[in-house]
Parts: sequence; C-alpha cells; structure tokens
Amino acid sequence: MYHPIYEKLSLECKKRGISITALCAEITGSSGNLVTWKKGKIYSNDLLAIKDKLNISVDDILIGYNPSSSERLDTAIDFDSNIKLLKFPENLQNLLAEHEMTQQELANLLGTTQATVNRWLKGINEPDLSMLLEICLYLDETPNALLGYDDITEKQFSAYRQIRKTK
Repeated sequence: MYHPIYEKLSLECKKRGISITALCAEITGSSGNLVTWKKGKIYSNDLLAIKDKLNISVDDILIGYNPSSSERLDTAIDFDSNIKLLKFPENLQNLLAEHEMTQQELANLLGTTQATVNRWLKGINEPDLSMLLEICLYLDETPNALLGYDDITEKQFSAYRQIRKTK
C-alpha cells in the first residue's frame, strides 16, 4: 500500500493517460524520486508543478476531495509558482505569531528541530507534503492558505481533518 497522496496522483495520471513515472521524471528530473513519492514525500515546488501539469487544485491532490461540478470552485489559478513559493515562509511566520507559538514549539509538535523550522522560515528549505499537512493541522490552516492560494475551501480541508482523525 502506498501513501494516499501517491495513490491520488496515480489515479489522476491514469485518468489523463500519463505515466506517473514519466510525470515524476519530468517534474523532478529523475524517475528515481518515485520511491519518495510513494511514501508521500513530495516537496511543495514539485506539488506546484504537478498541479500545473495535471490541471488539478492543490486541495484535490492533498485531500482527495472531489466536489461535484456545481460545488467546484474555479481552480484555474494563473500565477507564477516562484512567487507562490516565496509566500510560504511569510505565511508560516504569520501563523506562528497568530498562534503565539515559537519555532521550537512547532518543531516539538512536528517531531523535527527548531533549525529545520528556521530554514523553512528563511525560505532555504520547504517541508515535504506529509509535513506540510501536519503543519496545517497544528496551525489550523488549509494547505492552500499556507502555500498562498486564494481558492481556499474549508469544506475540502474539513474532509482531510475527518480522515486524519479516524486514522
């Protein structure tokens, strides 16, 4: 059994007649990274490229919520992915301040180091997708908002919360 994010990507690739191995090689430069994708370790810059390639929202990839056409928000977001990536550190810093939480406190909750959180805040590194979802849970924020998207749907993140609580 593979990580649910990988399973979702596999399904979306299959729907489009795209090989997930080829997608991984195109996005990361090596099909060898497929092993880490199978574990749900997909970095946010790769996620943004996948989103664009498959024409799917970040929420749909991460949470798997598939609203009916009447519920679907317009997910055709035209943006420069480099600008979006620059918003993650700022958004994370704002959320830490809003929750009156230190870098060390977040690190403790996530089972990582304060130095790792500090590198995220400086934009040196980014968390992988599994860690991104954990950050969202602890800071009570959607993945879209943390990454800087405007098409946030609480309904989608609520679905993920419910799935996460049952595990």
